[in-house]
Amino acid sequence: NIFNAWIDAYDTLSPAFNLYFSTKSNTKKYLEEQFLGLIQGLETYHRRSSHETLMEQDKFDVLVTEIKSHCLTEHLEWLDGRLKYGNEISLKTRLRRIIKPFHKELGNSNNRERFLQQIVDTRNYFTHYDVTLKDKAAQGKELWRLCETLEVLFQLHFLKLIGLSDEEINTIVSKSYSLKTKLSH
Repeated sequence: NIFNAWIDAYDTLSPAFNLYFSTKSNTKKYLEEQFLGLIQGLETYHRRSSHETLMEQDKFDVLVTEIKSHCLTEHLEWLDGRLKYGNEISLKTRLRRIIKPFHKELGNSNNRERFLQQIVDTRNYFTHYDVTLKDKAAQGKELWRLCETLEVLFQLHFLKLIGLSDEEINTIVSKSYSLKTKLSH
């Protein structure tokens, strides 16, 4: 059953799996690359396993039509580019959904919100190198800790994906020194 669950999920989730395993196979030699691989993998995992949007598609389509009706023709191409992903939930919201089943392992709500914001700021900094985010982005040991936690989140979702119950996953976490250590940062 476990093997079949993994194979069944592979067609849909293989891009996320590939990103995760690329961080484990030393193809990403720098910590920044590992972080980006993990966060991109988790975002891909959620995008492929959830169809959640900001609003119902028909409501979004009406909104887009309304907005475009007030746009000058010369700006429509630019606006189309801005609206193409306008109904997608944010990375921070995706991360909230990803950690929800395991939120108890990540401290209280204030700690989780700081953790999520640091991930988003760090991802945005290493993706766009926006100088206004440089001081907010994790570096060094702090970045390594984020990577450790993101790796565990992936692993916990893998366990859920192959059919383990929440109780079985909690037992594994409670008995695994490695998982507990990575989550205690």
